[in-house]
Amino acid sequence: MLGYYLKNVFRNLWKKRLFPIINIVGLAFAFAAVLLILLWVVHQFRYDRFHENSDNIYRVAQQQQYPDAHDEIALTPGPLAPTVKQHFPAITHATRFQQMDRMLVEADGQQFIGKFAMADADFFRIFSFPFMEGNAEHCFDSPESIVLSRTAAEKYFGSASEAYGKQMIIDDRFPLTVTGIINDIPEYSHLQFDLIIPLINIEKIGVDLTAWNRMSYYTYLLSRPDVDADKLELEIQNHVQTFLEDDGSINKIFLQPFEDIYLYSELSYDVNDLGN
Repeated sequence: MLGYYLKNVFRNLWKKRLFPIINIVGLAFAFAAVLLILLWVVHQFRYDRFHENSDNIYRVAQQQQYPDAHDEIALTPGPLAPTVKQHFPAITHATRFQQMDRMLVEADGQQFIGKFAMADADFFRIFSFPFMEGNAEHCFDSPESIVLSRTAAEKYFGSASEAYGKQMIIDDRFPLTVTGIINDIPEYSHLQFDLIIPLINIEKIGVDLTAWNRMSYYTYLLSRPDVDADKLELEIQNHVQTFLEDDGSINKIFLQPFEDIYLYSELSYDVNDLGN
């Protein structure tokens, strides 16, 4: 009896085989779409979470209120990072970060165009970019230092081990020594660069890092694990308000949790393309 019913079922399916095929194909496409969306969501939420202390990292941003306009910007003045680190024990490390236009790089007698960034020595103490050569503590001991990604090291010198300790010339005028090679930065990082040098070098082209009225740098802080972020934000605001020059705007400092920047930041002058 069971065999009879099964035979009838398969006979009917065969007679109307187009409809089951359409249903199966449609179901397969639906599962594939759901899987792709899930993978995309997981990828988005992975952003910037690979750093060891990502939940204790903050970026400082500011709100500018003019008589007839309002803006929130990701850039901050040069003295902010060292001032905050000096005056607030809750902050263990602080760094400024600036992405540069692509610049001319000379290595082993050949010239290339490199994707540059500049930062303070605390940059590699805040962020967990693994080193293949050199180390986070001492790679920026000298202003004449440069750290390369693995891909950049291979491009300029053939290998990471060959690149370490070699000389490079930036912009036809600044000789630097390779003091570190890091693994390539994951694509799920909003901080991207191939080469990075100490920010202090920017003073060689006449830039004043002590100017409170020059909003040019992204400021990142690493706090102690038990910090009250809201309280810290208010304390920083009260402290630096006395340094901000009166240019007709009311500047208010606020902290962005580092892990929230890629998905939730909607600030002007933000770094790279962020998510949604």
